[in-house]
Amino acid sequence: MSRASLRWARIAAAASLIALAVGCAKPAEPPAPPPPPPPSIRLDDSVAQAASVYLVFMRDAATFDGGFADADAVQAALQRGATYNADQLARGLVAYGAVLAMQSPDFVAGVRAYAADPEQRREILGRLAADPAYAATFPGADAAAGLVVEVMEEAAVAIEAASDRVEGDAYTI
Repeated sequence: MSRASLRWARIAAAASLIALAVGCAKPAEPPAPPPPPPPSIRLDDSVAQAASVYLVFMRDAATFDGGFADADAVQAALQRGATYNADQLARGLVAYGAVLAMQSPDFVAGVRAYAADPEQRREILGRLAADPAYAATFPGADAAAGLVVEVMEEAAVAIEAASDRVEGDAYTI
């Protein structure tokens, strides 16, 4: 066999081995589909309704300016404030806190990271129902809590000022 023939024989053998290897190779596994996106961020109607009760009360209470003409006017203001249900106000306060927490991008991102998997999302909801303080364990919870505390402190100052005005007029009259 000549040198040229030997070289062509080697090339043919190599090509045959490559063809055989390619024919025996398993096709590459297709990549796994990406996980479904987490659900969109939305506010449940019941949370919005509960928060609105609290906000209406806060706006109403802030209008107690004082300067009441007589005891009947003071009594009417007190009765107006007493028409609100304490349980509804408590639920509204918590709901409004949740609305405020949703304004924190860090907290929303932290919740989304954990809630991407549907099974894990169900587990989170169960744990939150059993212990609402569980929300404080999510990344970004400190930032959200800071925002909630800041807004709630402002609301407390406004309520205290309205209360002081009504009380001052009640003692004056």
